[in-house]
Amino acid sequence: MLVRFHKAILVIVLSIIGPFLFIGCNSSSKSDDAIWEGDYTVFSKADIELIKGYNEITGNLTIGGTPEEPSSLISIEGLTALKKIGGLSIENNLNLRSLQGLGSITHIEGSLYIVQNPLLESIGVITNTTHIATDIVIASNPALKAVNGLNNLTHIENLVISDNDAMESIHGFNRLTTVAGDISILLNNSLVSIDGFDSLKTSGTLLISDNPALESISDFPALSSVNGYIIFSSLDSLSYIDGFNHVTQVGELQVVLNDSLLELNGFEKLTSAEFLRIDRCYNLISFEGLSRIEKASNVMIVHNASLSNLNGLMSLKKVEELLTIGWNDTLVNLDGLSKLEYVGWVFGIVDNNSLESLRGLNRYTSLDDGFIDISGNQSLTSLLGLEKREQLFSLTIESNPSLLNLSDLERLSEVAHLKIINNNQLVSLNLDSLRAVNTTFEVRDNPELCNYLAIDLKEQVEADSAIDGDITISGNKDCSTQSH
Repeated sequence: MLVRFHKAILVIVLSIIGPFLFIGCNSSSKSDDAIWEGDYTVFSKADIELIKGYNEITGNLTIGGTPEEPSSLISIEGLTALKKIGGLSIENNLNLRSLQGLGSITHIEGSLYIVQNPLLESIGVITNTTHIATDIVIASNPALKAVNGLNNLTHIENLVISDNDAMESIHGFNRLTTVAGDISILLNNSLVSIDGFDSLKTSGTLLISDNPALESISDFPALSSVNGYIIFSSLDSLSYIDGFNHVTQVGELQVVLNDSLLELNGFEKLTSAEFLRIDRCYNLISFEGLSRIEKASNVMIVHNASLSNLNGLMSLKKVEELLTIGWNDTLVNLDGLSKLEYVGWVFGIVDNNSLESLRGLNRYTSLDDGFIDISGNQSLTSLLGLEKREQLFSLTIESNPSLLNLSDLERLSEVAHLKIINNNQLVSLNLDSLRAVNTTFEVRDNPELCNYLAIDLKEQVEADSAIDGDITISGNKDCSTQSH
């Protein structure tokens, strides 16, 4: 408050003695190179008068107040001489409706923040800005209907567009080629379309989340490289994703909680990803846009109730760590994994209620250590697809109520951990080649499996090698009166 008081006194003094002075550094008639050294804050009309005529501010220009003491500025038209500033913050202005007055700014050497201006309707006046060195943040402007006017920018560090309740469209980044850091577009309740990123080639990340009215994402035709993640999340009206046909590199691709999404297309050149996750897209029927991916570190295809096939993984050969196919209620088979050869750590096939067999895993024969968890698949009747497996680190077969036998594992000879638990219709094991169980042997709570079959299997293994860990055989059918 003391600084503002001094500014007001200075304005009064200048108005009295100004006619008797030659043109000076703080007068209203400045030369073309009038420069204000350091930061400057515009809180009131008097602050505009003091800076009127300057064409450069070396520090940050703040227009507005604080959440505790917002500004009542109505207009900033007195700033038309400004061409270059260190940074620009327009925030906490109760009555500001436009940015008229900033149309001459060409260079911002720091960041542009437009935050918490409740009546601001347009930012389109800043069309001459060709350079913003670091970030653009446009957030919490409830009356702002569009982001436009930034067509001359080519490079920025980060872009955040968030919490603008009336915003219907984003367009006006037509020349932007590079975002070194993050693009985050989130929590804009009325946003219907995202346009104007036609030239964008590279971004560190891309997050589009919690925009409930957004119907499609299709306007990133030049984007080729995203070093971090691409995340599409909680987009309630989104029905399709397309337009990423030039993306060849991405760290993570996550498509999560998009209730209306039907198809995922447009990644036809993407061949690898560190992390691929498609999760809780309940109406998704196809993700064939990912069908050229050959390798990934982790893959999760989970909780997609309408997904009947995995054709989007038809080129997948290698998963370095974790592959989870789970809770996909209409998934019938694994034919889309027909080229899969290797899973480095855990392969989980869990709670897919319509899955009848593991057909499609015929090439999954790598002898490296691995965990397979086949659990909770209500319709699974056989393990067809695993008939070529000879060695595993861990095998869990649990709570598959329709599974009758394990005959498709007839070539399995060695496993460190074996768990066969709570399979209601399992009547035989058929593991005739099994000769080594190194650590855990657990066959229990299979109500139709004669207990002696589990004992026979244990003895078969122990005839060749000792079981060094826990042995559990219990809760299976008592067939003691039957010969074996």
